[in-house]
Amino acid sequence: MNSVAVIGLGYTGLPLAREACRAGMRVTGIDENPSVTASLNSGHSHVPDVTDADLTAMLDAGFRASVDESPLAEASVAVICVPTPLDGAGRPDLSHVRRAASGLGDRLKPGTLVVLESTSFPASAADFFRHLCDRVVEAGSARGAELAKLLENTYRNVNIAAERRRRHVPRPRSWTPGRRAANR
Repeated sequence: MNSVAVIGLGYTGLPLAREACRAGMRVTGIDENPSVTASLNSGHSHVPDVTDADLTAMLDAGFRASVDESPLAEASVAVICVPTPLDGAGRPDLSHVRRAASGLGDRLKPGTLVVLESTSFPASAADFFRHLCDRVVEAGSARGAELAKLLENTYRNVNIAAERRRRHVPRPRSWTPGRRAANR
């Protein structure tokens, strides 16, 4: 079974961890905030898109949240989903990414796939990942990287909207399959 480590359990990392659990992967979540990890391990989600019921299913599937980075050594896939707030110059502050990469680099084993989901500007992350990894796969151009990220963000936003609608917008009382056109 593949093991996934998700570093950063916020609005991107926790839903990603949920989907990896649903896919049957063994998932460990790493977050530097001990109150977040304690809350998650007790079955309480702080992210609106992940319900407590979702979290219970994740815990039943083996998900564990931790501030301890040692489980990173066992991961076959590590996904970095840490925040990148803007700095004083309006650029992404990559200090959280650097900290996550450093913690991962101390434990990285050959063959581990490392994915950076955190926002960064083109070529900014490659420099500090290059010394950690055997191979860094870069986009052919800044435009290609930006397009890939835009496509990924659009896909994620559409899925989030569809899930929110599924959960929160009730069907009309008169709705029945086959009579859908009459209800518009």
